[in-house]
Amino acid sequence: MSGNVCSPSWTGWLARAPQAQREVSRPRRNGDTSTTLHAYAMGEAIQFGTEAPTLRYAHSGLLAPEPWGCWSGPGPVQLVLPLAAPVKRDLVLRVDANLLVDPATKPLGAFEIRVNGQAVLQIHDSRGRAEYSTRIPATLCTGLQVMVIEFIPLMPASPKELGLSSDARTLGVGLRSLSIDEEQPAQPRRWGRG
Repeated sequence: MSGNVCSPSWTGWLARAPQAQREVSRPRRNGDTSTTLHAYAMGEAIQFGTEAPTLRYAHSGLLAPEPWGCWSGPGPVQLVLPLAAPVKRDLVLRVDANLLVDPATKPLGAFEIRVNGQAVLQIHDSRGRAEYSTRIPATLCTGLQVMVIEFIPLMPASPKELGLSSDARTLGVGLRSLSIDEEQPAQPRRWGRG
């Protein structure tokens, strides 16, 4: 299981974002064989594994998918999400991820998440699997038709060099799933008599 499974470069895709947005919203006609890009709708869960894959977006930096999800290599993972609607409120990004950790040889795993080039979360964790969530300010996406999410491994390693298995691949972060929702406004407290 080696090699990098990549879609076209996201930088090239971003250069044609206005055209891509028109393609996303263009109705398909009978016999139309042109590529239509899938627009991301808030709340949609993206699954990275082979059991129920829903990764329909331009991406780079992921190794071959496994039943549970995908490991990244030592470099960044980039996902390009065309937005189905303009972002008007702050968002919440939720990620279910694996880290390559071992109490004896590598007690911490670490990665950073960036949205449109801006760091929104940095993780240092001793758990092999965890769910993380972070707020994405609406200002990072205002006026944009795409959102680029990057996962940057800060401590890549191979299971072989850690003495965990014969797998010699250098692994960064393991992605199981992610979703993005609009942040819900805080409900005012109601004080009752009691």
